[in-house]
Amino acid sequence: MSSTRPRLCAMTGLWLFALAAAVRIVYVILVADHPAIRFPIGDSRAYHLAALRIMEGDWLGSEVFYQDPLYPYLLALLYSAFGVGSIGVLIAQALLDSVSVVFIYWTARILFDQRTAVIAGVLAALFRVAWFYDAILLKVPLTLLLASLTAYLLVRADGRRSAAAWFGAGLALGLAALTRGNYLIFVPILVLWLALIAPLPGLAARTRSAMALGAGLVIAIAPVAVRNYVVADDFVLITSQAGQNFYIGNFRDNDSGVYKAPSFVLANAAHEQADFRAEGERRAGRTLKPSELSRFWFGEAFQEIAADPAHFARHTLRKARLFFNHYEIPDNQSFAFFAQHVTGMLRIPTPGYGILLPLAACGVWLARRKRTAWLLLLFFASYAASVVLFFNVSRYRIPALPAVSVFAGYAVSAAIELATRRDYRAMIVPAALFAFGFWVTQADLIHEDFALFRANLGGAHSRGAMEHRLLALDLAAAGDRSGAQREHAAASELWDSTEEQYRKGLEIQPDNRRLGGALMSLLEGRAERAKQDGRLDVALEVAQRLTATFPQYAPGHVVLGEIHEARGELSRAERALARAVVISADHRAQSALDRVRSDLRAMDRESPGRAERP
Repeated sequence: MSSTRPRLCAMTGLWLFALAAAVRIVYVILVADHPAIRFPIGDSRAYHLAALRIMEGDWLGSEVFYQDPLYPYLLALLYSAFGVGSIGVLIAQALLDSVSVVFIYWTARILFDQRTAVIAGVLAALFRVAWFYDAILLKVPLTLLLASLTAYLLVRADGRRSAAAWFGAGLALGLAALTRGNYLIFVPILVLWLALIAPLPGLAARTRSAMALGAGLVIAIAPVAVRNYVVADDFVLITSQAGQNFYIGNFRDNDSGVYKAPSFVLANAAHEQADFRAEGERRAGRTLKPSELSRFWFGEAFQEIAADPAHFARHTLRKARLFFNHYEIPDNQSFAFFAQHVTGMLRIPTPGYGILLPLAACGVWLARRKRTAWLLLLFFASYAASVVLFFNVSRYRIPALPAVSVFAGYAVSAAIELATRRDYRAMIVPAALFAFGFWVTQADLIHEDFALFRANLGGAHSRGAMEHRLLALDLAAAGDRSGAQREHAAASELWDSTEEQYRKGLEIQPDNRRLGGALMSLLEGRAERAKQDGRLDVALEVAQRLTATFPQYAPGHVVLGEIHEARGELSRAERALARAVVISADHRAQSALDRVRSDLRAMDRESPGRAERP
């Protein structure tokens, strides 16, 4: 019997891995060629650029880490193995996430039983929000893997009288913290657990276990802290952005509970760090080290809280409600947008947090007399509290999946057992908890209009178009005319898609300045580039769309006039340029108008009544 159980555990884990990997790989294949995946934006782009720098040999960098550091090194490794932009990178992420399903199964098996473990594993395997993040260059798959490994090693260590087991749990927790520093909040709770609750024989055993836990944490985190000190002469444990994020989550103008950039910060991962530094040093009146800057923004956040405690209380309650809501709050990418506009696979009715969280509440109640279940609950609760104290987005919440799926699996398993025994009285409280939890999670708290994601998607198409155009210019310079034409055609198709996304966004929000400016810049730049490349017919068509869409935009009429001039259509050029001068008499418009009128006068002197070239 003893040999049968490990074999069953191994085979079930393998089966669950295969299920998880299959659905994730299918999803990755379906979306891998989409521009929103191929051309990373926001944090994804920051990680992508960091990975490229590592591949080029810049292993240490020159600044304190601002973003959690472990993922860019993994990404650089995957780029080296599969190639930058390869679907192999995304499949590797999907496989990492699939391993987390196995750890969730093992965790539930230690805590409860085989049936619970299988249910928990299936719930995690079919959690479609995880599929969504597997295809994006974000640390979510790695965080899920390390969080699941930590949960497994914690419940395993709690059932053993071994310091080595706690060393492994500490090492895993430290590595998880290198992907999301929030996990460090759990450390003092874990120390108290070892001191007061863990089933260890005496003070000496508790001390050895605590020291082993600490050793694992130090081995994982110390290299990063040392590296930060070496490159910047500043002691920063992992990253220097905690204070800034705390301020974002709690300044008084943020009443949404989600990310909202302060007025002095451009909501872009490439600019956020510099903007916070500039404003912090302006307010402080001196240069600040990264650690000092983080502490400064913590102080500013506490001042905001003290200035309006009632707002802080209401705001924190809203953030808690958002954390336990069914909706996946977007950041740079939107799960709901992908589900509606990219792939129907995300609309498959597999379990999401809207059902898992109420089930998990039932599971917690039913497992309330199991000591180790409380350790897993504390692991979840400390992480959830850390998110609520800052701000909510979908990818911040998803690392709670290991605990949530284990407790949800136990609720389903227990319900089956109680129904089989027809013990309906014992089902009253869990049923009431589920009903209440379902009501809480389904609250209508947040809406998306998708205008932002149309802008992001348009930007992704635009970057792809520019890559094709640059390749076209290289091919043309090398004498490959057909290749250049092919790349120009690919660029043109992507720019058409860019324009389509911007226009769809403006249909949602006609007054959205970001979208309007992006469309204006796109059309103007595209017309200019086509004129420079000698493709005057394309340039004219784009310029006409520009002036029709933005009739009061003077530079658009200037571009249109210059294209007519290049085509020899001087009368039309004069009309367009005269319109530009009426709107805004800038030097370029007036100079071009004077030039065209001079040419028209010369033509009239040479050939009176001469018609324009059609």
